[in-house]
Amino acid sequence: MRREPGAIRLLYRPDGVLATIARYRRGVTRRSGLFLAVLAVLLLGAGATVVATSRGSQVASGPVTVIAHHGGSGGPPDTRAAFASALRSGARELELDAQVTRDRHVVVLHDTRPRAPTCRDTHAASAGDPRFPYLGRPVADLTLAELRTLDCDSGEPHTRGVPDAWSRQIPTLAQVLALPGRSGPHGAHRAPGVRFDVEIKHDPTHAHDTLPPRVLVDRVAHVLRTAGWDRRVTVAAFDWAVLADVRHVLPHVGLVGLLATPTALLGHAGPSPWLDGADLDRTTPAAAAAARHLDGLAVSAALTTPARVAQARDRGLAWAVWTLDTPTQMRAALGKGATALITDHPALANRVVTAHGRHHP
Repeated sequence: MRREPGAIRLLYRPDGVLATIARYRRGVTRRSGLFLAVLAVLLLGAGATVVATSRGSQVASGPVTVIAHHGGSGGPPDTRAAFASALRSGARELELDAQVTRDRHVVVLHDTRPRAPTCRDTHAASAGDPRFPYLGRPVADLTLAELRTLDCDSGEPHTRGVPDAWSRQIPTLAQVLALPGRSGPHGAHRAPGVRFDVEIKHDPTHAHDTLPPRVLVDRVAHVLRTAGWDRRVTVAAFDWAVLADVRHVLPHVGLVGLLATPTALLGHAGPSPWLDGADLDRTTPAAAAAARHLDGLAVSAALTTPARVAQARDRGLAWAVWTLDTPTQMRAALGKGATALITDHPALANRVVTAHGRHHP
């Protein structure tokens, strides 16, 4: 699509309504540059404003999204206690890790193989279970009943006011998605406007540790649709090929390519197996993401530079930085132009964003 002279301003309001004010030629397709720029804001669920001139220069301003990494530090990571604590503290964007069990349940857990000290075995799910003990086995080889025997409080203090199991038991994705709608003595008060960033775990270099990508995507999509969240999430993955499947199954969600030094493979010969054929020694992260119709990038602080962020902005892509847990780290990311901060301490990040002269939704 050729952009007519003049500016395009994309506004994403906190109530989740995306308003686009633009002058452009007829015949805009779904995957046009304008549509990608719209989704680039949507993918982070935030009120970012991007102004693009006809010469292609862009200036980022407006809200910066703060995303609670694994639910934040209010409980053991990726537990209902952590997510409930984050919601009660005002967090409105929550990041989580999704995996699929042997019996096709979607669970929320970071490691593809549960390990100590994060988790510990308690007892076998059934007498004589040959897979017991379960620690060190892939989630894909274990049933939900087997995973639920693990105690995953990781030695952290339990969150007050929630059932003890919420700090210990591996939750299902459906259980976590239900938290923003809960009221009463347990979990969060009703929290409108919440979004989840769902990372689908798949390692293309150890594919046997998870189920096939299409199975993962289909099961996650089923849970999102059943819970009514299929239009209110962002889906992310380190394995960018997984996102191609997501695009076909869930065409309305924002897609975020995760990037870190071990997956970028800069200085290595040939393309990275993580990046769906992209070779970042021959192209930029932004160009690689745009070529694969992604809507944004979530990148480690080590790989975030002002030039790379500007290249993403020029292509209508958002740029989130992880994991930022000190004011110094947060200010550095904001200074480089980041549109979102992923952190274990969302309340702290909100204060830093405000002090930096940017605001959050």
